[in-house]
Amino acid sequence: MRKKGLSMYQTQKLTYLFDSLYAVNNICFWHYTKDWELLDTNCPWINEVRNFFFDSKDNALKTYASNSTMPILYPDRLCLTWAIQPYIVDDNLDSFYVLGPFLNSSVSEINFKRLLDDWHMSISSQHRMMEVQKEIPVIPYSLFLQSVRMLYYTLYGKTPGNLTTTSFPTLNPLSSKNTLAPTKKNGSTAHDITITEHSSYAMECAMLKHVETGNIHYQDELQNTELSADNYLVGLMSPGDIVRQEKDAIIVFVALITRAAIRGGMDPDEAYSLSDYYIQQIESPDCTDLNNIMDIHFLAYDTFIHRVHEIQLQGKEYSPFVNDCIALIHRNIYEKITLEDLAEALGYSTYYLSSQFKKQTGQSIGDYMTDLRIEKAKEMLTYNNISLTDLSAKLHFSTPSYFSSVFKKRTGLPPSAYVQSLSKPASSSQP
Repeated sequence: MRKKGLSMYQTQKLTYLFDSLYAVNNICFWHYTKDWELLDTNCPWINEVRNFFFDSKDNALKTYASNSTMPILYPDRLCLTWAIQPYIVDDNLDSFYVLGPFLNSSVSEINFKRLLDDWHMSISSQHRMMEVQKEIPVIPYSLFLQSVRMLYYTLYGKTPGNLTTTSFPTLNPLSSKNTLAPTKKNGSTAHDITITEHSSYAMECAMLKHVETGNIHYQDELQNTELSADNYLVGLMSPGDIVRQEKDAIIVFVALITRAAIRGGMDPDEAYSLSDYYIQQIESPDCTDLNNIMDIHFLAYDTFIHRVHEIQLQGKEYSPFVNDCIALIHRNIYEKITLEDLAEALGYSTYYLSSQFKKQTGQSIGDYMTDLRIEKAKEMLTYNNISLTDLSAKLHFSTPSYFSSVFKKRTGLPPSAYVQSLSKPASSSQP
C-alpha cells in the first residue's frame, strides 16, 4: 500500500533514487514514521549505527521538522553525519527520510577506536564497529548535498534553494538533555558544546598550501584530489543567521590565507592591508547578498594566490616557455605525463625543451617532476590515511618498493619512518 501523500510515480522515483545512491556511493536510506518507528532501510549495519543516531537525538528535531520542509544536517556522537528530511503532507508532519551515515574525510582506525573507548563499548561491540567503519562511505560534502537535493526534489517537486554546508541547519548531538553524553575521566562533567561540521584538516592544509606556493592552477589540483573550495567549511558560528555565518566564515578564511601568503613571501604590511580590504568589503552594510559574499570569498583566495605567484617568480628569470612547462607539470602532476607529452603541448622538440629547462632551472625535467611528486607524497602521508600501494599508484611510480626507495633517497627516511616522525615531538636542545 502506498504511503499517504506519495503517488505511484513518486514511490517509483524514490525506490530508484535510493537504489542508485547505494549502488554508486554506498549512501543508505532510512524511512521512519513521525514517531521514529523504522519503516524501511537498505542499511546493512542497522543495529550498529542506528543506536548512535538515536542516542544523540533530542527533542529539537521534532520541533524543527514540524515547522519546515528543509533537510537537517545531523552529526552523531561518533562523528558520522546524516541528513534528515522531514516529509510534510497538508502542513502536517508525516514521516522522516534519512540519508547516511557518511564521513567527509577518512578517520584512522586509532582515532575511531578512541571514540569508541570514550563511550565504554564492550570489546565485541568495538570489533564489530571497527569493521563497520571500513564500509561507511567517505564522500565530499558537495556530493552528499547533491543527494539530499535529489531526495528533496523527489518528495516536493522543487529544489530546496541555495542548500550549502553553511545554510544546512545543524542540530546539537550533545545537548544538555542527552544523558548518554560522556563525562571527563577526572570526574567533572563534559561541557555542553555544540558539535558542528568542519572541513577536513587535509582540505584546509591543501588550500593554504596553494596560497603559500602561489599555485595559480589550484582549481585543477583541488578537483583532482577530491578537495574543493565548494566543500570548505569552518564550522557553525552564527546559527540561525545565514548571512552572518557566511561573513564570519570568510573572515576566518581570509585570516588563514593572509598568514599563508606571508609564509609564501608576501610582505606582511601588504598582506594585512589586502586582508583589511576584503574584510571591509564583507562588513559593508551593502553586502547582504549571499552570492556577492561568496564572490568576495573566491576573489580573495584567488588574489592572494596570484600575488604570491608573482612574488615568487621575481628573480627567477626563466623564459616564458619554461614557466609554461613548470605550470603544465604542476597541473598534471597526478597524471602519467612524459617529456614527449610536455614537448608536444608546448610546441618544442624534446631536446630543446629538456636542454633549456636544465640550463635555466639547474634540474632535469625528470628530477623536477620526481621532487614535486615526493612533495605531494609528503603532504598526503601527513594529512591523509593512505596506503603505500595507493600512494605510489596515484603518483605514478612503477611499484611501491621503487617509490619507497626514491622517497628515502629524497627525504632520508622511508615512508613508514617519515609517518612515525610526524607524531614525535621535536627534541629541545639542552643549554
